[in-house]
Amino acid sequence: MAITTLTNNSISSSAAIAQSKMAALTTANLPSGTPKYMVVAELGANTNAVSTSTSYSDVGITITMPSAIISSLSKIWIRFDGTTQVRKNTHAFMDTLISRTAPSSQVWDPFTIGVVAGGTEIYDQAGGEVLDDSLGSGDHTYKLQFRKAHGTSIYAGNMYYNYRGWRATLIGF
Repeated sequence: MAITTLTNNSISSSAAIAQSKMAALTTANLPSGTPKYMVVAELGANTNAVSTSTSYSDVGITITMPSAIISSLSKIWIRFDGTTQVRKNTHAFMDTLISRTAPSSQVWDPFTIGVVAGGTEIYDQAGGEVLDDSLGSGDHTYKLQFRKAHGTSIYAGNMYYNYRGWRATLIGF
């Protein structure tokens, strides 16, 4: 293999070519389905955060796609990911629910985690992911909520809903 010597002229020439190619690359000419924008938010763990609620309550993490970006998008993929601990009552089940709170309200179907029998508690990945393809104008804000599964008291004892922290991710297409 030959060793090539770089000169200032060849570096400057290559940089100018790369810069002209990058300048021509805009979101207007990206292939369909290419991610255009990403936002990530995190919520640190709080092992003392506990609930016995049968109604939906906020986990405490929200994430927003700015309005300046929304006009260039056709859809947003939303994912919430965290670890919970659910103590058993008759079962150890918990629901999580993703919703959009702005610019208008949208609620997706809940995700359920847990076990029917055995053990006294579960430690499980919770959250979920949805695709928002009905975008409006303005900031788009999403949040995660939780409750005892199906809103039924026997489906869980204590729910430690922020046991290892949460991460929220938005990817705009």
